[in-house]
Amino acid sequence: MMQGLHHHQQQLAALLTAALPKDDSSKTAATSSSSSSAASVSPPSEEDESSRLAAITTLHRTILYPPNSLLVTHSASFLAQGFSQLLTDKLFSVRHAAATAYGALCSVLCSLSVASNGRQNQIILGSLVDRFIGWSLPSVRNISNGTSEIALESLREFLNVGEVGAVERYALPILKACQELLEDERTSMSLLPSLLGVLTLISLKFFRCFQPHFMDIVDLLLGWALVPDIVESDKHVIMDSFLQFQKHWVNNMQFSLGLLSKFLGDMDVLLQDGSPGTPQQFKRLLALLSCFCTVLQSVASGLLEINFLEQIREPLSQMVPVLLGCLSMVGKKFGWSKWIEDSWRCLTLLAEILSERFSTFYPIALDILFASLEPELANQVVGTQKISSFQVYGVLKTNLQLLSLQKLGLMPSSVNKTLQFDGPISRLRLHPNHLVTGSVAATYIFLLQHGKNDVVEKTMGSLFEELQLLKRKLEEISSKGDVLEMAVASNSYSKSELVVLIKFNWEVLLSCVALLEGGSSIGRAEKDALCLSRAQKLAAFLIEKFDPFNLPIASSVDLQVTLLRTLERLAAVEFISKCSTHRQKSGMSSPETSSAKYMEVENVRDLLYPAMVFGHLRRYTELLTKALDVSSPLAVKIEALKWIHKICENVIDVYRNIKNPLYPCQAVACWKIIQDLLFSTATAASDREPEVRSLVATVLEMLLKAKIIHPMHFPILAEIILEKLGDPEKDIKNAYLKLLSHVLTMTISSLHWKQVFALKQLPQQLHSQQLVSILSYISQRWKVPLSSWIQRLIYTCRSKKHHALTPPEEAESFDANGLWLDIRVEEDILERICSVNRLAGAWWAIHEAARFCITTRLRTNLGGPTQTFAALERMLLDISHVLRLETEQNDGSLNIIGSYAHLLPMRLLLEFVEALKKNDLSILVASALTDKSRVQVSENLRNIRGRYAGDILRIIRNLALSLCKNHEPEALVGLQKWATMAFSPFFSDGNEGPMDNKNWGHFSWITGLVYQAGGQHEKAAAHFIHLLQTEESLTSMGSDGVQFAIARIIECYTAICDWKSLESWLLELQGIRAKHAGKSYSGALTTAGNELNSIQALARFDEGDFQAAWSYLDLTPKSSNELTLDPKLALQRSEQMLLQAMLLCIEGKVEKVPPELQKARLMLEETFSVLPLDGLVEAAPHVNQLYCISAFEESCQLGTARASPSSHY
Repeated sequence: MMQGLHHHQQQLAALLTAALPKDDSSKTAATSSSSSSAASVSPPSEEDESSRLAAITTLHRTILYPPNSLLVTHSASFLAQGFSQLLTDKLFSVRHAAATAYGALCSVLCSLSVASNGRQNQIILGSLVDRFIGWSLPSVRNISNGTSEIALESLREFLNVGEVGAVERYALPILKACQELLEDERTSMSLLPSLLGVLTLISLKFFRCFQPHFMDIVDLLLGWALVPDIVESDKHVIMDSFLQFQKHWVNNMQFSLGLLSKFLGDMDVLLQDGSPGTPQQFKRLLALLSCFCTVLQSVASGLLEINFLEQIREPLSQMVPVLLGCLSMVGKKFGWSKWIEDSWRCLTLLAEILSERFSTFYPIALDILFASLEPELANQVVGTQKISSFQVYGVLKTNLQLLSLQKLGLMPSSVNKTLQFDGPISRLRLHPNHLVTGSVAATYIFLLQHGKNDVVEKTMGSLFEELQLLKRKLEEISSKGDVLEMAVASNSYSKSELVVLIKFNWEVLLSCVALLEGGSSIGRAEKDALCLSRAQKLAAFLIEKFDPFNLPIASSVDLQVTLLRTLERLAAVEFISKCSTHRQKSGMSSPETSSAKYMEVENVRDLLYPAMVFGHLRRYTELLTKALDVSSPLAVKIEALKWIHKICENVIDVYRNIKNPLYPCQAVACWKIIQDLLFSTATAASDREPEVRSLVATVLEMLLKAKIIHPMHFPILAEIILEKLGDPEKDIKNAYLKLLSHVLTMTISSLHWKQVFALKQLPQQLHSQQLVSILSYISQRWKVPLSSWIQRLIYTCRSKKHHALTPPEEAESFDANGLWLDIRVEEDILERICSVNRLAGAWWAIHEAARFCITTRLRTNLGGPTQTFAALERMLLDISHVLRLETEQNDGSLNIIGSYAHLLPMRLLLEFVEALKKNDLSILVASALTDKSRVQVSENLRNIRGRYAGDILRIIRNLALSLCKNHEPEALVGLQKWATMAFSPFFSDGNEGPMDNKNWGHFSWITGLVYQAGGQHEKAAAHFIHLLQTEESLTSMGSDGVQFAIARIIECYTAICDWKSLESWLLELQGIRAKHAGKSYSGALTTAGNELNSIQALARFDEGDFQAAWSYLDLTPKSSNELTLDPKLALQRSEQMLLQAMLLCIEGKVEKVPPELQKARLMLEETFSVLPLDGLVEAAPHVNQLYCISAFEESCQLGTARASPSSHY
């Protein structure tokens, strides 16, 4: 052990040797004979200093390390000698480090001597400590030789390291030495940090030693702090030491309070001398204020730690008036910019200590803050500067702290003083700096969200009064048209500034109805009731005094939008609070609610929530209707639609957690309340602005999701959506198309504008050249898109008010036959509707062209009546030729994209012929034919029975199939009865008996369509299969009838995806064909003409055999990926494209999926161009297919398509 100790001592000796200065001989390097080489070698002084300091630092750490106590004891003598030698070193850094290490060594030796049992050892160690004290205390007093600072640092380390019991006896002489140093006028300010470091340490560690000398030391330090030329850094050092004396201030309470009073008295004397004030006075005032705040802060902190803060509040309350008077006078005499931060600190400290009691002094404090904000006061004193924007921000932040620190003691009367209209805070709402305006808003919001309701009510009342004042001024300035001088202030406000102030007030008022969260002393029910009351009060005031659609508010769109947005938020809070309140009253929030009670509450809630929903809608429907008016600005319409959207969101949220709810649409009074709002939304769907029309689609979807629309209004909704499929904007059209897929199952309806344009004569009329354009388009000889000419044609039409196309008697004769003669329509209905719907324009043009032809008795550019009729017949034959050509081609050679043939012109041609028929075409045709022609026609009609029985069956089959697609089983039964009675003689040989319900003869196949129309697909398939079993029925049906039955069987099994039954029947069909080989109808007993490969592919896909599905798809005709005019065929091909996309997705070929989906959509485009003219029934399968495409596409984007692609088909 002794060997190890000796080794460590050698290490300490080596470190000490490294720290000591080298001998002169060793410092000088060996010189050479050349003087030039000697001059080039310089001593490494910086490296030498750093290495010496490192050695001293290592020694210092070794001494402080507790396990080294034995080593330190045995090495103390040579270490103390070495440190003593270093105290006279030439380098200050070395002397400083050595003095600190010396103090640490002696402090450790004190502790070791106390713990040592050997008296001799105690004497040795004690002598070393006494030698240190004998050096350090005289050195502290010796100011002339500059050792005071090093000695102070050494003593500070000595007191800091040692245990209290070991070094306490040295604390008093050290304290007296420091006190003498403070009293000595020769003491430099540079010694102050080190000196105060020792005093602070003694005050904290040796309380009993410092306490008797506390007041004397404070008096000395105050003398230093009040020196006129003291720099701020030195003053801060003194103030920081005062804060460290915290316990002594509290222990000498009377002295502390007396000192505070003295500071105030001195300040008051300086300010009341009547002189304008000098810089020296200003500096002394700031020093006194700094001392006052520091002492007060230290006293308050000490009392707060022992929960005795109340002891200082009463005496401080008596000082505050004098202090606030002094602060105000300092500002008036010397300005604010140079000491405004000190005033903030003082006021905030007072509020922190007094808390609720500060509310009494807050108005005076507010005057001080306001005075610093007044520009004219800020520049009143010569030599001062206007406060900066950041200082303005600081004033507002301080005021917010003062308000917050008063807690519930804040008086309502302070609200008016804070927010007075001509006050600085009010005027700063227009400040250009965002920090300033943000702090102003925070002040308003704090008052509006205060815990005391009377403060909030007072704030709301103040803002209500100001809003009405601003409104009156806005009315005046709107009428005068120039800047108006406000009567209450010297400031003038422009119209835009008044709008900004009104907007600001309403935006901050919303904060008082923000749903309260935790931290409040009131419960959930009280919070809801409070929010509800405030929201209703604000909404009532806004609607009554600030109607967005009355002047002067209506003159500013920006203000209208703000008020509508404010109303939306108020309405939302009102609705949510009502629902929450009723939920609380019903007891549903309690988990202990019994099941019987639950059922009772459930019944009440079911009746209650719809009533709340419609009460909410009833209150705001009138405003929303005005906002959605066609004359409203764009921004107002958008805001109204967003409001409706938010209402729906809130209703959905309320109903989300209700079991077995009674939805609003199930209430009896629903339709009356929602009707006006729905009609206004319908009007907005035809707005000229695409943004509005697009937003309407979203709102309609939300109304459906919220279940607010009554079923009786579904037809209206369907009309709106279907009409918008003619929107010129592709994205909007697609949005409505997607929405249509959700609404389709709810209703079937026709379009209102179709009825108006078809049956009502409008003021606009065609002229002959425009008729040429229409006939050229529907004959497809004019190869231009509809959008390029239809709107120009409408806007250039002449009104019959200005130009009569036909003689009055003819025009009157035509109008007299009008079916809608008494129906009134708006004069601009044509331009309004057609500007956003090209199909509507084409529809009107077709019917107007038909009326034109009737008026001119079929005298057109095509010739007279006979020539015109023949031209129309050729057009119809062209349609038949094009469709037949497409049906028969199988090699994909017909490309519709490059062809002139399009479905829309064909559809319009058929509608044109139908319109001619409705407008008494038969009369015109009869008048155009000669008597001989009439005779020939009559003869042809008499001979038709014998020659065209097959044509009759074909016509009846087409008619019956149409009724089946329209799901009209009753009509099919009637058709079967009528056809049997009317046409049986055409097929009878005279020996057959009468037909009855069991024997329909040649029309028995209609029974199968009756089943199919009613959704009984299995029964329908069984009936058609039965017809193919007997030779009698096969003969009566003929080849065409057999093919018809086979097609229906395939349709029925496909509709219910019964692939096994379909396979079984196909095998059975082969047997039937073999059985009837050689018969006239045997060639028809095949599936030719029915594309079974695509059906088989779908069957294999459902069964999970994807490879087989691909195999069948490969067998489909090449034309399967070509566009077609046939809607049914287009739907089949689109389904095939979708199936291919799903198979590609399964195989992981995701990059090939989008092109296939695009093809699937393109297949439907031609059909969609005419769907608005055909109605919802015809649109249903195509819209559903589009929905399937969109659903699959979304699933692919979400990464779920690979998991179960068939689930989206």
